[in-house]
Amino acid sequence: MANTPKKAQDPAEAALAAIQDALNLASEDQAKTATRTGGRDGASRSSSEAMRVDEDLFADARRSDQVVSPSQPPANDDRRDLAQMLERLSRRPSTAPLWTAALLSIAWLGAGLAIASRVYGSALPDPLAPQTLTLAAVLLLPVMFFFVMGALIRRSQEMRIVAQGMSEVALRLAEPETVAR
Repeated sequence: MANTPKKAQDPAEAALAAIQDALNLASEDQAKTATRTGGRDGASRSSSEAMRVDEDLFADARRSDQVVSPSQPPANDDRRDLAQMLERLSRRPSTAPLWTAALLSIAWLGAGLAIASRVYGSALPDPLAPQTLTLAAVLLLPVMFFFVMGALIRRSQEMRIVAQGMSEVALRLAEPETVAR
């Protein structure tokens, strides 16, 4: 029954078997050369080489004592800790839009009053006259618009800060490795 066909092997198994055969042949050759030299020196040298190979194979078991504890974050961890996230949520939006609205309002009122003084001169017009009401609307409505836009821009900055913080918290909660700690 020497002619029985062998099962078809997986290519990976065949490669592993070939490597194992090559290693067995190499160890047999070393053993033969050691017996040819006949000295214990060669046998002890090959056994010490085998020891070093075995030591390298089990090097991970000895290094397990030096593993960094989970309380220390890895060096390449770019995630923020909880204190940084809370500090980011408590950050206030810029007041620059309101200051810009104030400066634009002052400039608008100054230019409007300069034009009104040229048109009306030094005489005070009737407060209920249509021209006076139109002038008041032209002067005050843009000022209100400037402040509404400044408040809107400031509120949108605040909403952006909160949305970024919430999305960061949601991403942190979606990571299962941090929940396990």
